[in-house]
Amino acid sequence: MVKIALVSCGTEYSGIQKEIEKAALKFGAEIILPEIDLDYINEAYEKFGFSAQSSSLKLMIARAMSIVEGKCKPDAVF
Repeated sequence: MVKIALVSCGTEYSGIQKEIEKAALKFGAEIILPEIDLDYINEAYEKFGFSAQSSSLKLMIARAMSIVEGKCKPDAVF
């Protein structure tokens, strides 16, 4: 099964979450969320070097960094 990591923030708020789920179902893919702990969010955010006020954006950065650093190994990323 193809694993698609969801790192985007605001997918439910923007109304596209159901479309993502529909597409994954259509192609037999599984949506995964890269697992991270609270300490890693701040660590990844500092490494990334971007100043953001949004906690959702900080979480998105940490999820993306976990993929880049090989802590999560999806087949695709959205």
